[in-house]
Amino acid sequence: MIVYQTTGQATCNSRKAYNTDMIISNKHTPILNVDDVVQLEQRVSAKGIGLDILMRNAGSALAETIRHQAPTPCPVCILAGNGNNGGDGWAAAEFLALTGYDTTVICMAKPDQITAQPAHDVAHRAAIHSPKSHLHIVVNPDTDTCRKYIEQTPFIIDALLGTGFRGSVIRAPFDEWVRLANAAHDHKLTHVIAADVPSGLSAQTGTTSDPSVHADTTVTMMVRKPGLLTETGQKVCGALVVASICPLDSFQSFIDEHDLQN
Repeated sequence: MIVYQTTGQATCNSRKAYNTDMIISNKHTPILNVDDVVQLEQRVSAKGIGLDILMRNAGSALAETIRHQAPTPCPVCILAGNGNNGGDGWAAAEFLALTGYDTTVICMAKPDQITAQPAHDVAHRAAIHSPKSHLHIVVNPDTDTCRKYIEQTPFIIDALLGTGFRGSVIRAPFDEWVRLANAAHDHKLTHVIAADVPSGLSAQTGTTSDPSVHADTTVTMMVRKPGLLTETGQKVCGALVVASICPLDSFQSFIDEHDLQN
């Protein structure tokens, strides 16, 4: 296990990249298949809003969800996977640390070891720009250490596995992290916020793996996905909100064509 703090200095101009008024309810928003969401992201990126910007905006939306519920800074634990869902968690860590929240990221890879893009760049930025007094990075913790961090924080962000997950089993050590988060959730020790989709839930079909995260709140990005709206999906998502992480007016015809409500 490696535990270390960031060495960078906070930069005031990076405190906010997200219009917090654009966190909206889940009603009357489009429902797109996961593959169509990927196409939508690619179209947005082609128009000049890069995937790194979308990721930072997603992280800012997650951070704002916590700030809305806990305006006074408090400890936050982020479970970050190795892919781009983990990148959302790293982005949230930066915004939380910059605003005084004592933030711990539990992960399997240090920022410079992450291979997925733009997660690598976003995680690297978080490690550099966050104040070292408020961002703590815990790499490959044993079970007791992970339990300590999870049980001693009022908020957990689940950023382990995203909308691309389609398996029936979550592999170690993420499976144990999920079980620990669920135990804290079940004992009402912490409020679990899922990034885009609870880890272990298929955002397309609504099937769940063993184990899967039981969230209190799910902040899904841009549009709703069908798996979140199934009976099982609703049980594990908790309260579902949609974060409008970029303007979509220019893509309305594509959205209307693929909206499952039409």
